[in-house]
Amino acid sequence: MKPMTNLEKAPARETWPLTFAERQMAIEQHMNPQSNAYNNNEALEIGGALDTAGLERALGTLVSRHAAFRSYYPMENGEFVRRVAEADKT
Repeated sequence: MKPMTNLEKAPARETWPLTFAERQMAIEQHMNPQSNAYNNNEALEIGGALDTAGLERALGTLVSRHAAFRSYYPMENGEFVRRVAEADKT
């Protein structure tokens, strides 16, 4: 098997076309804003003391590193597009 090579980062863009799944999600949410069809709710019970500052840092790092967590799907010119908010630099 051939070893995997490093992939180049895609050039920056204002908007991105939606995948089929993203398009379905955007249309469902647009047609029925109260729908939770694409939400997966999960509750976990954590024992012991919670380091809230550490949790905030961890979630902030996750969001800043992964564009999927900063994506939103506005309608522009009659089509849904994907936009990615800037990462927090703090």
